[in-house]
Amino acid sequence: MKKIYLLVTTFFYLGYFPRIPGTFASAAGLVLFYGTTRIFPPLAQLLILVTLFLTGVWASTRTAEILRQKDPSVIVIDEVAGIGLALYQIPLNLPLWISAFILFRLLDILKPWPINALERLKGGFGIMMDDCAAGLAVNLLLRIWLSYAAST
Repeated sequence: MKKIYLLVTTFFYLGYFPRIPGTFASAAGLVLFYGTTRIFPPLAQLLILVTLFLTGVWASTRTAEILRQKDPSVIVIDEVAGIGLALYQIPLNLPLWISAFILFRLLDILKPWPINALERLKGGFGIMMDDCAAGLAVNLLLRIWLSYAAST
């Protein structure tokens, strides 16, 4: 089972990249969600995100226990889920998606309040929640910008 937890939480071993594994995982998530956006309707996309989140909580809890660390740096499934939330129902537009990627990485790295407070939650839930909150914040910012752009 240990191999399965690590496969899931490192997002097929991207978490073992020697430098910026979170950025590589976010980029992989961007590609993944580009595909799901093109193939699946919104409800199916949401179910994919919920499944990814729940699987991430479960596997991250076990991986953290196995590695005896609160939030091991090899766990990057949280970045994949976070970028997925950032992109959920955002129009397929390259500049917009690049903006989402950059904003997500900034919020994930800087972790402003209240995102940083979520890191204190226990186990896999805490591991997943800060990145998912960053993704939701980016999604909200993009929706506000799109609404503003449409009104001008």
